[in-house]
Amino acid sequence: MTEWLHSVPAVVQAWYGGSRAGDGLADVLLGKVNPSARLPFSVPVDEADLPPFDRDATTFAYDRWHGWWHLARNGTAPMFPFGFGLSYTSFELDDIDVAIRDDVIDIDGVVRNVGQRDGADVIQVYAEPSDGDTPARLIGFARVEVAAGGAAPFHLAVPVDRLSRRDPASRSWRPATGAHRINVGRSATDTTSSTVIVELG
Repeated sequence: MTEWLHSVPAVVQAWYGGSRAGDGLADVLLGKVNPSARLPFSVPVDEADLPPFDRDATTFAYDRWHGWWHLARNGTAPMFPFGFGLSYTSFELDDIDVAIRDDVIDIDGVVRNVGQRDGADVIQVYAEPSDGDTPARLIGFARVEVAAGGAAPFHLAVPVDRLSRRDPASRSWRPATGAHRINVGRSATDTTSSTVIVELG
């Protein structure tokens, strides 16, 4: 994509959408529908950014640092990050509040549509332990429709046990403890994300 990406205003990624996929894609391309989908993976800039691949290998260690976590751990910026998506309008997040109440992480805020088209934004919440040995994970998201020039509140309630870690030795889940960084934004690498540190356990 690097050879031609700079020459186009946008890229449309379409999967197997069924018998009406053509109609839906046409509605997006013609502007009848404002897109709000998000990437379920990161797109690297270069093939060299991916883990090594050996087609003749008989075994391979596929650890937790794969996909967008592999890029993040190596400090490699993706071309398009996990959770990325475009719209025919623009959004901003405001008044973000994160609090723990009764084993639930409550996230509140406001989505502002600062463009000239009605649309929907997808608010994403990521949690990352402070130990550096566990990758960040998406723990919640919400699609919020906002009229052009308007604002809409959002609320996410994320159970704390969603941050539990698997203990392979005991074959059980361990409750999350210690400091966790909670990022509320619009993709895994959103530089405008709001960050709050919470103490668990």
